[in-house]
Amino acid sequence: MSVIFLALLLANIRGIWLSSRWEPSGEPAPERLNQTLGDKICDQIPRRIWPVARWLFYPMAVIESAVMMWLLALRFGIIGLPVAN
Repeated sequence: MSVIFLALLLANIRGIWLSSRWEPSGEPAPERLNQTLGDKICDQIPRRIWPVARWLFYPMAVIESAVMMWLLALRFGIIGLPVAN
């Protein structure tokens, strides 16, 4: 599972790196396609879903980061589990 997360992280870093080097050439961007179902899924749906989905994504990302930090702190002994008397 960690290999999959690492691959996604590296793919995002590569995408950011490639987009930072991109320079517009003066010609207009290609028009978004919507003839087939695959075109609609890839081109149309993300731009319509993201304005709503980001309100779910950001809190989930914060919760996941907090849980990962807590688990790392447990693993390296920075904090301990509460013990009942």
